[in-house]
Amino acid sequence: MNPTLKKILLAPQGITERGLVACYAFDWAAGSQVLTDLSGNGYNGQNGSDPSIDANDITFNAIKGVFGGSAYAVMPLDSFPTGAFTAQIVGSMTGTEEPLLGFSNTDLYPGAYCPFNSKYLLFMGASNYRYWTHGVVNGDDGGVHNFVFMMPGQAQADINNATLYVDSKLQIVDSTVATGLVASKTVYNIGRCGGGYLNGSIYYVLIYNTVLTETEIRTNNKALKKILLKRGVMLP
Repeated sequence: MNPTLKKILLAPQGITERGLVACYAFDWAAGSQVLTDLSGNGYNGQNGSDPSIDANDITFNAIKGVFGGSAYAVMPLDSFPTGAFTAQIVGSMTGTEEPLLGFSNTDLYPGAYCPFNSKYLLFMGASNYRYWTHGVVNGDDGGVHNFVFMMPGQAQADINNATLYVDSKLQIVDSTVATGLVASKTVYNIGRCGGGYLNGSIYYVLIYNTVLTETEIRTNNKALKKILLKRGVMLP
């Protein structure tokens, strides 16, 4: 099958296809173990570090993946871009240090968080990170939100150009540190970074190997909003 056609058939209708690497919908039945990559690129993930360990299982309810305790998803490490990227996560969470994506099972970085110190955080290394305030959109209010973290590359200085949109609105930078290198990625998890686990729910995760435009971000938000509304979920 033509890869482009396959993406159209599997991925959510109407989303941006340019640079799409992987797409996951956390809407399977209870007991599901394999997280199917809907992009057509074959980057399937699985529930927890070992599907036989029930404590690591995400609870699926045919709408979302419910994360709590030690639940997380393990994705193929080579499926996450090594250069420019956009990571879009639709979900809801409450807590103090909530990892949406994580790339280490021992350290708190690299990872993307909402919240961390009552802010948004893209934590690329011990001394390489950027915070955004909750002043434009508070994504830590327990509601469902659309988080879009983007970087034009993964060199040390690229954190200075990292951007975050929440519900299609550009967030205000709080502070940036770029004195250290970007840390190596050793794993690729959804809902876990280091010893921290997400307390909340995830509906969709989309990964791109490029920085999306604001128009493309709005296109994705509109498409996912339409899908979730049919399931009784309100996305701003």
